[in-house]
Amino acid sequence: MKKMTIYFVGLVIFTLLMIKTTYADEFSELKEQMKAMQERMEIMQKTINRLEAERALTKESVQTRQMEEMQRKIENLETQASISDEGQKTADLENIFHKIEWHGEVEWEFVDTMKDDSTGEAEPHFQLDKVRLEPEIQITEDIRFEADLDFDGSSAEADEFYFIFENLPFNSTMQIGKDDRFFKADKMTERYPLAGNAFWKDEEIGFLLETEHEPFYAALSWSQGLELDFKDVGEDDTSDVYSLMQDDTRRSSFNGVKEVSIGVGIEKDIEDLGKIDVLVWGLYNQLSAADISFLKTNLNSYSVDTHDQYRAGVNVEYEIDHFSFVSQYIDAKDGQLERYAWFVQPSYKFELPFGWKCANDHRLLFRYGKLVVDSPKTFDKPVSWDRKELTFAVITDITKNFRLKTEYTIDEEKTGAGDVDNNEFVAQLEYEF
Repeated sequence: MKKMTIYFVGLVIFTLLMIKTTYADEFSELKEQMKAMQERMEIMQKTINRLEAERALTKESVQTRQMEEMQRKIENLETQASISDEGQKTADLENIFHKIEWHGEVEWEFVDTMKDDSTGEAEPHFQLDKVRLEPEIQITEDIRFEADLDFDGSSAEADEFYFIFENLPFNSTMQIGKDDRFFKADKMTERYPLAGNAFWKDEEIGFLLETEHEPFYAALSWSQGLELDFKDVGEDDTSDVYSLMQDDTRRSSFNGVKEVSIGVGIEKDIEDLGKIDVLVWGLYNQLSAADISFLKTNLNSYSVDTHDQYRAGVNVEYEIDHFSFVSQYIDAKDGQLERYAWFVQPSYKFELPFGWKCANDHRLLFRYGKLVVDSPKTFDKPVSWDRKELTFAVITDITKNFRLKTEYTIDEEKTGAGDVDNNEFVAQLEYEF
């Protein structure tokens, strides 16, 4: 039994030694395989890392290229838009300037006021009367803008500016802006008649509606009116010693938009008997506080505060062949002051019987007019004077749009005291373009 036990223990030990040897070999082989596998996994991880890095770089590069391409497109669009805008601006300016017509005139003159030593008037002198630019902008087929820009050597002024709307219903035209009163007369000379100096030489700002149904026409005006002020009767404006009372462009003492004017006329060709134009008109306004103060200061015994202001008149123009006749009568009331003015102006145009290179056409003109003021006459208050004037003129067309106006005016005043010497000679070169 003991011997069997020894054999059994020996067999077990041998078996264990054999198993250990076998498993040791297998463990060694497995260890080598695991090591090789680990190395392959490391290689694969490096490959994956490299591929991911390359992919990220490629994606970033693509995005960069896409961004750069998009930026170039944006810059191209901006450049094109800029070019388009500049082109549009240039085209707009060109269109605007194509629609503008420029006209104008230059007036250079010699003035001799027959100087009275007691008045401080200027000696005979040359002067630039004005340089005028007249832009006309055709906004649409039926709307345009016109202006008169005056330069006299020391100042500049927008003398007139207005919009005109044409082809309105009932064959009407509407005008909005600053312009002459519609009842002004055709004076032809450089000097204004007494009626013009007193009542329609200056411009007013407002609204004017005109309509025509041949041979009749009508006008309706609504404006802020003019203000009472002084006005020299002639071309020399160095002294106010002979000044009359004028409806002047309103620059202060605004009194609201209270002036209403209306006129009805007839213009007709009477075949061989010529052409006649007759306009009857009236005006109502209210004097401002400054106007009433002007009357009280510059007239004797004027003390009322009445605000009503009236103007009424008739214009007559007649032409046949080379003969022309212009006349106007105006009745005026300012508060309690009454005035009236009138003039007649015949003229005749003729050609020289021999052919000169220039200055062949001449117009002989004669004008006589009066201004009567219903107020006591005071020598130191010239707005109270009654006045007469007699003008002789020769208007010579030197060439087209270039003329010489030679005028001599005899002035007479009822001053309440002595006479004044204020006759005037004017020779003016006028060029229109």
